[in-house]
Amino acid sequence: MSPSLPAELIHRIIVLSLPSTISFEALPDRYALLLAYALVCKAWTPWAQLELYRHVLLEGDEGVARFTASTEGTTRSLGQVVSLRASGDEVKEELEGLYELLEQCTSLADLRLKRFFVSLEMLASIPSLTQLHLRNVGLLGTEFASPFVLPHLARLSLIDIWPSPSHGWELLLAPTSLPRLTTVAFALRDWDLEDDWNSDSALGQALALLGHQLESFRLNDPYHLFSPYLRDVWTSLTRLRCLSIARSGEEAEVDAPLREALNTIPSPLHQLRFIPPPTPTPCEFGRYGSQLAEFLAQVENPSSALRGLARLILPRNVGLCADCSTVRDVLQLNVVRQKCLDLNIEIAYELGEGQAEGAFAGWESYLDYE
Repeated sequence: MSPSLPAELIHRIIVLSLPSTISFEALPDRYALLLAYALVCKAWTPWAQLELYRHVLLEGDEGVARFTASTEGTTRSLGQVVSLRASGDEVKEELEGLYELLEQCTSLADLRLKRFFVSLEMLASIPSLTQLHLRNVGLLGTEFASPFVLPHLARLSLIDIWPSPSHGWELLLAPTSLPRLTTVAFALRDWDLEDDWNSDSALGQALALLGHQLESFRLNDPYHLFSPYLRDVWTSLTRLRCLSIARSGEEAEVDAPLREALNTIPSPLHQLRFIPPPTPTPCEFGRYGSQLAEFLAQVENPSSALRGLARLILPRNVGLCADCSTVRDVLQLNVVRQKCLDLNIEIAYELGEGQAEGAFAGWESYLDYE
């Protein structure tokens, strides 16, 4: 194309040709297109660079270090960053340069970090954030001196974070400090609560105070370590539309936490999601009998949270293993499908994290199924 095209038109052409979805999987294709555009001619280069900085994906400590070095002194470029996804090689002390890098990203709205140590003070210094996802992240300075204030944060995901704060949940999750928060996702490891993750049920109390503003809640607590503190949380979810919950880690005829949730949540759900196992062997897929049974028992109950349900998300290949699950479970899945058809409930299927590839496999599922 002619380099004499108006600058606004060049920019528009570039933007419209890029993948519409911003995700870990789509970003490499986005970068390849932008590189090609940057080589067209000098008139195209600055617009390609502008879009390149909008959504940043950094893999490994080296990727973070190289990006930090290449952008040193380029405050204007960093000010264009809207989303940043970074994965460290391993969890260690706070990565040199990360704080300074984030501090210069004055327009940053979406931050997703994996395998880093970060401080809450560092995160709170980015008031523009609307989404924050921390996974396999170590928290520095867990004795919170003041509320964790992010006035625009709408979605928060805390997956396997440590060391667990022994107190201070009321400051981290204060409704007055997070007034726009509507989506929360938690995944707890089996040693989190043993390390005073929920000392004196502080986490449950904090979530219960926050519950009235939540529209989407995900809990991955397969061994029910948090279950004793959930009732007040469930009753507080007066606006909840989407619930994601993990299958019990133990074989049981009744999924008690799921039953309590569906009987207690006052808001009618739009979507119910059964979280896939992290390592989806055929045997794991066969162990959803108690959840399917609870769904069938509740879906037509006028006082259940499932009244008016529009969408059910199941792990792909649920009920696959005929050796480890009973024939009844497989037949039960067929009954669920027919019941959803009768009630005009959409069924969707998703892969487990272990079925996705890449350093960021499975990340999007924590925040993007809404």
